[in-house]
Amino acid sequence: MLHCLRCEDEKLSSTATVERLLDRAPTRAEAIATMRRALSEFHIAPVRTTIPLHLQIMENKNFISGEVDTGFVERVLLGK
Repeated sequence: MLHCLRCEDEKLSSTATVERLLDRAPTRAEAIATMRRALSEFHIAPVRTTIPLHLQIMENKNFISGEVDTGFVERVLLGK
């Protein structure tokens, strides 16, 4: 099940909109596959987004196997 939620937040600015893409599937592998497809089709313009980062995360072997923690991005993706 894939959901796209649009949230308008007056605290961000008078025109700010935040998009959230949520995924739920019977298995982690299915959820990751669905999220990869959705992220590759999800376009927001003209602002830059973190979609490329999320696609990189979805393809990481540690993420795929569930070996993640709060230091995952810094340690694995940034190599620190």
